Amino acid sequence: MPTDVKTHWLMSSSAIVLAVIGIALSFLPRECLTLAGADASPRVVVLAQLTGAMALAWAILDWMSRGQRIGGIYNRPLALANWLHFLMGSLALVKMTTPEGFGALEVALVVPYAVLTIWWAVALFTSPV
Repeated sequence: MPTDVKTHWLMSSSAIVLAVIGIALSFLPRECLTLAGADASPRVVVLAQLTGAMALAWAILDWMSRGQRIGGIYNRPLALANWLHFLMGSLALVKMTTPEGFGALEVALVVPYAVLTIWWAVALFTSPV
């Protein structure tokens, strides 16, 4: 099974970032919402938990796929979905910032999302060989 080192680290990094977010939102939704300054009403808590479940599912997908060749035509749907998720997530997180600038929470989320957006773009639009 040929493993491209570049995409192995990419898939592992994506899986870890998404797993951390997924575990936090699944098991500590109220605390995460309070930290973000959001309303922790029961409906919003359930939405946070559903988002955490999706992040965990995506983390498992990336983790289980980390040994496969990705890039160019190989696993294009997986690469495109990851790139789109991190791109849209980066844009949403930047939009969330206040006029005063980035706080610690924004930086902790934007930096890995932006790095993974660029890394996924490189994997998506270049050949793995």
